[in-house]
Amino acid sequence: MSCFFTIYKKHEPKASHRRSYTGKMGEKKEVNMKMLKHPLTIVCLIYTTILTCIILQFIHRYDAFNYAIDDPYIHLTIAKNLAFNHYWGVSDHQFSSASSSPFWTLLLTGLFLIFGDNELIPLVLNIIFSFLSIYVIYLLLKKYNFNRIMMVTLLLLIIGNAQIVTITLVGMEHILQLFFLLVFFYLIQKYERITTEPLIWLSIIGFLAVWSRYESAFFIFAICVYWLFKNQIKAAFTIGIFSLLPVVIMGAYFLSQNGTFLPYTLLIKGNWEWGNEDRVIWILTTYVKQTSIVLIGIILYWLVGKKVHNPVTTRLLYIWLVFSVTHVFFFGFGAYHYRYIMFFVVFKFIVYVDIFRHVRSFIPKEKEKITKKMYGFTLAFLMIFTIAVWGKEIYMDVHMMKDIRNQQIQMKNFIFNYYNDKTVALNDIGIISYRTNIKLVDLWGLGTKSVALWKKEHAYNTDKIRTLVNQKRSDAIIVYTNWYDAYGGVPKEWIKVADWKYANVIVTGKKVTFYARNKRDAEKMRIYMKEFQPKIPDEVNVKIY
Repeated sequence: MSCFFTIYKKHEPKASHRRSYTGKMGEKKEVNMKMLKHPLTIVCLIYTTILTCIILQFIHRYDAFNYAIDDPYIHLTIAKNLAFNHYWGVSDHQFSSASSSPFWTLLLTGLFLIFGDNELIPLVLNIIFSFLSIYVIYLLLKKYNFNRIMMVTLLLLIIGNAQIVTITLVGMEHILQLFFLLVFFYLIQKYERITTEPLIWLSIIGFLAVWSRYESAFFIFAICVYWLFKNQIKAAFTIGIFSLLPVVIMGAYFLSQNGTFLPYTLLIKGNWEWGNEDRVIWILTTYVKQTSIVLIGIILYWLVGKKVHNPVTTRLLYIWLVFSVTHVFFFGFGAYHYRYIMFFVVFKFIVYVDIFRHVRSFIPKEKEKITKKMYGFTLAFLMIFTIAVWGKEIYMDVHMMKDIRNQQIQMKNFIFNYYNDKTVALNDIGIISYRTNIKLVDLWGLGTKSVALWKKEHAYNTDKIRTLVNQKRSDAIIVYTNWYDAYGGVPKEWIKVADWKYANVIVTGKKVTFYARNKRDAEKMRIYMKEFQPKIPDEVNVKIY
């Protein structure tokens, strides 16, 4: 169209052409101004500014960037080993299914082969997929025709409550999973009947979502059950089968490598304790905590539904309830951790928006002025609440990154200097396995199959810990001692060499303890610790025994 317009104007007189050009420039300026005022542009600019400020502030203070938790370095380790050493594992050319997201690990591996080993790659990917996720959230809210201020407020409220900035800085696969689930949700909202084209797209997106994180299958399961009730049997079975394919494919590969069908992280963090009465009670109470706000939504919808019946809202509530129940009961750990409930939060807000849009439809016209005032007060409250949520998130992000800097990175530096080619027993394995060449003994189970199986079977105890460490002839043992209280504690014969204590931490242990198996190793470690102590940040309280 623009080409045709330009060609057509060539045959006009010069003055007219000049006026046309001026008008066209004016139109461009107007379009640019509209783009700047667009809710999506405003939100993306705010998000970018906050994210950039957090990263630059941290780099300015500590001269380097690191992620807000230790776990992303596990993915980076496996990706590095897969790309350059050709094995799926974290240490010593031994297979270990430590990755919670096979697709994310393979994506990092591919990018490592192209760009080399660079720990900033997960951050760049998360920034890209966070923008894409924000765009899909905007598309989901767009149909409600909110004004610009309300749309900006809702987007910021959702982004802040879902902690998308924090999870971007975490450097893991959760933003990728969020994007795929949002796209899947957008497609089922768009198509009431699943014909051939949406069936293909939904199958592909479902496959990628579950490949990104296995628990995505719970959301897809809820939708497939809904389709069965709606007699869309072909869609339910086709998409359900395609979505489960990644689990089967990766499970077959893991078994071929003498691993387990599921990643070790799911064996440890999943809920496999159906015979444990206390565990079931805990799950039920956790479920109530996470879904009580949904129950309020159901009551509101029941009240609204007396005058307004909307099948879309009914479907949303149904999917949410089935999804939340299956997710909590089969993946109990994810019921309370911010990373695992991110999609819950986004979906919850979309459900509420859909419910409350019905409220205005049965408010009497004579009370319209009161309604407008209530709308204004609600908007003001949401804006204040949003600012508070973002303020808390910014504080937490910087604090979490500092925690990793003061603990895991210092542990890595200590091990790199003195135990780089030795056998070390740990329970936080991320950056240490990524940036050192140790032979790893993972006492928590993410990188050691036997520990993961013992924990799943409730057979992990002090004797097992002792046997494993002695068999591997560990030169150093660095653990959070209190983590092992539930398993009978660490072996009493271990010699405590040093403690690193932390007064105010969010994501790391409050005390790291350094042990040795015998007096000779203890004396060596004591010398190493005294030599390394001046390099430890002042915030760390070091005690050498």
